[in-house]
Amino acid sequence: AKAEEKKIALLLDMDPQLPECLILDEIRLRQILFNLLGNALKFTDQGHVKISASSMLNEADDSKVDMMISVEDTGVGIPKHALKTIFEAFTQQEKQDTKKYGGTGLGLSISRKLVSMMNGTLEVESQFGEGAIFKLFFTGVSISASEAKSRFKNTDLERIQFEPAKLLIVDDIEVNRELIKEIFAHQPFEIYQAENGLEAVQMASQNPPDLIITDIRMPVMDGFEELK
Repeated sequence: AKAEEKKIALLLDMDPQLPECLILDEIRLRQILFNLLGNALKFTDQGHVKISASSMLNEADDSKVDMMISVEDTGVGIPKHALKTIFEAFTQQEKQDTKKYGGTGLGLSISRKLVSMMNGTLEVESQFGEGAIFKLFFTGVSISASEAKSRFKNTDLERIQFEPAKLLIVDDIEVNRELIKEIFAHQPFEIYQAENGLEAVQMASQNPPDLIITDIRMPVMDGFEELK
């Protein structure tokens, strides 16, 4: 309603890779976005206010994503000297027209505190007279169990390409070695095989591999002793 009243375009840009179902604090996130969007609309008289959301898979856990949400406006902007204090309680921009903009200066302070409680960070980029962009960062946001399973099933594993490397497969059962070898058939790997830990140690000392995939229980020398 406020955007329509001020004839400001309200834009939404959602990354198609962003999971539809994420597990996080909806109430806190809603309050943060209300504060940021409210400020953006308040200080923008022409142009647009844009909210964007994007994500990338968390490197440590495929069932989680790292997410960024940004609120961008084409408003009055923030002077460089004020960027360091903008998140402090009761802080307002110097010479701000209180009759026009009102407010107590608590919105951004509360937003940063809520973001911190969600283990995220809130940052701002701005040039005076050229608008501002507030960025929310959340790492390790859990994907709902059903969607995480679906995303994994739809992954095209053949599109994953490794750099050339030497791979040593160690297992006393030949079928197991061949199975692992077949899994990496499309990769630029130079693959060696060993039947036990002792043979693996000898091969590795002569031709050091980049990666060793080894069984634990093997005759002659087991996997534990081999890795020592």
